[in-house]
Amino acid sequence: MVAAVSRPKVLLVGRIEYAFEEWAEIEKLCEVVLTGKFDDELLEALPESVRYICNIGAGVDSIDLQACKRRGIQVSNTPSLAADGVAETVFFLIFGVLHRAAVPLHTARKGTLMMNKVIGLVGSGHIAQAVAFRARAFGMRVQYCTHSESSPSLENCTRTSFSEVIKASDIISLHVPLNDSTKNVLGKDQFDMMKPGAAIINTARGEVIDNAELCRAVQSGKVWGVGLDVYEQELHIPDEMREDDRFFILPHIATRTREIRGAMERVVIENLQAGIFAIRKDDGGDEGRLQNPV
Repeated sequence: MVAAVSRPKVLLVGRIEYAFEEWAEIEKLCEVVLTGKFDDELLEALPESVRYICNIGAGVDSIDLQACKRRGIQVSNTPSLAADGVAETVFFLIFGVLHRAAVPLHTARKGTLMMNKVIGLVGSGHIAQAVAFRARAFGMRVQYCTHSESSPSLENCTRTSFSEVIKASDIISLHVPLNDSTKNVLGKDQFDMMKPGAAIINTARGEVIDNAELCRAVQSGKVWGVGLDVYEQELHIPDEMREDDRFFILPHIATRTREIRGAMERVVIENLQAGIFAIRKDDGGDEGRLQNPV
């Protein structure tokens, strides 16, 4: 009697929304286990045989990367595919903030224009680059700060210090991952440095801003308006933000288009296929190399 060949197991966190046909092919190759949010407790409970974690989206702050590295688990994400959708959402939020779109239309006509505004980008990754491209098309002047090497796509923008971005920008847009060095990167000191009437756009992570200080800056009039697609606690929006028309808020929808989400799912599925084939061959060759390793 021939023993049945065991199939690799894939843990699906959440659900597939668009790439159904591609996911059906994965299900032919492996056993699929469904679960909820990928937190530290889940990571600790995973068996030693786990070799790959493939994340749909740019953010990996919900995955303990150091623990993964210690256990030899490869992690991938889909940062470049999110860039256009998030950049478009940034400008939707800028329109909303500058034109006070959260208030009735007759008062929205009292808003301000984007032409000749200085937009300051904190970060220089794929999303920041996509925002800079669109900002220049709107006649805005772009300055940015980064710890990374400058990208050729930002060569017509001004690279400067973090403090100069904060002090000299009419609009400040955040494009950094959440980690120990970026948590509350905008706090009281930074709000004190800003131009009166500055606007804040955050499509990164809610915790990169000290939200208590943000609300104080808005209430004092120092900050003209705020556009948010992310929050300290996802979709738990503080009353001070919900009830103040100077906050233009969205429920984390920047990448929720069929094209972008489908493309992100397909990259993750391709990474899973590469991992499954590598496990079957029991090697770490080319078949096990992931797109966008973290």
